[in-house]
Amino acid sequence: MTTSNVSKSATLSNYSHIKDTLTMLGIAIAQIRTSLSDSNSNVDTLSRTFAQIADNVLTINDSAMSIKCQEPKHQMELELIQAASSTAKVKVGQAVVDFQFFDRLEQRLSHVIRSLDDMAALLQNPDRLQDPMAWMELQSNLHDSYSMESERLMFASIMGGSSIEEAIAIYHANTPEEAEETILKKAEEYLINPFVVVKLANFEFTILGEINIPGNYPIYKEGLTIYDALAMSGDITDYGNLKQVKVIRCY
Repeated sequence: MTTSNVSKSATLSNYSHIKDTLTMLGIAIAQIRTSLSDSNSNVDTLSRTFAQIADNVLTINDSAMSIKCQEPKHQMELELIQAASSTAKVKVGQAVVDFQFFDRLEQRLSHVIRSLDDMAALLQNPDRLQDPMAWMELQSNLHDSYSMESERLMFASIMGGSSIEEAIAIYHANTPEEAEETILKKAEEYLINPFVVVKLANFEFTILGEINIPGNYPIYKEGLTIYDALAMSGDITDYGNLKQVKVIRCY
């Protein structure tokens, strides 16, 4: 047997699939964390830019609405400016709200990082590695970290033996929008022009500080935004500052 073959045999005899698994988990965790870190900076910059644009659009809109034109030949031009500024005001406001998609993405990726961290810790513990209760605890903690019922259903589907594709299909089939469509189709068999609205009422948030009506409020939809929360609680008081809003999540 040659030296290279001896070295290769020794390497294979010392091989540990657990060590390689931990290494790959570490790589995955590092990639997710760095992606979140890089994205945070970019999204913060975009959010601040859109906020500044929104302020400028509001100023333009207010100025356009305050102009009084006495000459009929300029009236049409003024109305076009006012209509365009009003539309821009609405669109920019929607764009600022839509940027909050990153909050939901960050929350879900944080769940992934947490589960990978917990699994890595379990794999490194010889006393718990072969303990079924330890794995059940890991799975239970992951399940409890989900904030949406559709996520729990997807989790249960995979744990029950479904393929990833089947679990994703179940996830998409159990959003409020899909539920509304399913119920509506059934209701149309018995009712004329039925109207269906599905709301999630099994979660709540707490809002405190310079708010007109502080307290606990139920969450009736997925992807609740800060603007939604402020509107539900009567908006901020005259002493409040929208630039000093702090969001605390409990996973």
